[in-house]
Amino acid sequence: MLWNETVASEARYGDRAEAIFGKAEIIWEKSEADYQGSVTLLARMPDGRLAWFTYDYGSCSGCDSWEASDASDDAIEREMEENLPIFFPNDNAFASWFANVGALPGIYSVEALNDTKKSILAALIGAKPRCSFCSSTEIDNSQSPILCRQCGAEVVPGKQAWVS
Repeated sequence: MLWNETVASEARYGDRAEAIFGKAEIIWEKSEADYQGSVTLLARMPDGRLAWFTYDYGSCSGCDSWEASDASDDAIEREMEENLPIFFPNDNAFASWFANVGALPGIYSVEALNDTKKSILAALIGAKPRCSFCSSTEIDNSQSPILCRQCGAEVVPGKQAWVS
């Protein structure tokens, strides 16, 4: 989905996050657009990298650290861009990291965490096929072996970052 189709775009500081994610494909999100809440999403950036992004916000300086520090819009955007996203060069790198995640914002039970992880991975699998070596979506699966048209690497479903 596009940024403007997300709940995150309506959340506090969503306009700042749009500067970073406005051209990204949002693969999965769990966000609230209320007086306080959190934004969590997985995005495919225009350069092919995946980005895991999360932040919490409040309605006043007592529960919103950016408001408490009197941060400017530019400072918030800079922190969102430099400190909050975790970038991954390809789907395999994200999947390896994500397999070891033990907690997610707003998830309070092991069962809910496992269900959410399955949901995120299913959303990622629903994306276009990508080569795990160069992240290209130009995959030739009309022959065997399956090859990346850009770098020529053999793409093995289930063993490399094959997302169909």
